[in-house]
Amino acid sequence: METFKTEIIDSGQRILLRGSLDENAGQSLDDCLKTMKPNCHIDLSGISNINSVGISIWLGFTTKAASVSKLVLESCSPDFIYQMNMISNFRENVTVSSCMRYFNCEACNLEGTKEYKAHVHFNESGVLQTNSNCERCGETVEFGETDDEFFHFARKE
Repeated sequence: METFKTEIIDSGQRILLRGSLDENAGQSLDDCLKTMKPNCHIDLSGISNINSVGISIWLGFTTKAASVSKLVLESCSPDFIYQMNMISNFRENVTVSSCMRYFNCEACNLEGTKEYKAHVHFNESGVLQTNSNCERCGETVEFGETDDEFFHFARKE
């Protein structure tokens, strides 16, 4: 597992989180609280794993941070989104602006992640509208889960 790391940018206006959100993340997140600005954006694209202790630490962090800052989560990793979809209070005290989603293109064998804005995927009828074309060859890409399953968190707002 990758060690949990934080990087504070713009004097606490933006924070990058990387690695495993686990028992080793607590002190680093507490340190972030000391420099957080009133509107803080947290980039979660580098979160590679979350265990049960990490969930507890995250919930404590967001509760503490709510008294200091309005948290906006950017580029939430697929692992982070999976937890958000399963745990009802995992997204309390935060706003999600975008998320990353794993994809696979069978036509050209490209694999990777695509970033999606969290609030632009539902049309007026509540139907998801995702761009699912490969950036390399233009063919339709496949995802490991349905749109409704992956973007379940977005319906909770």
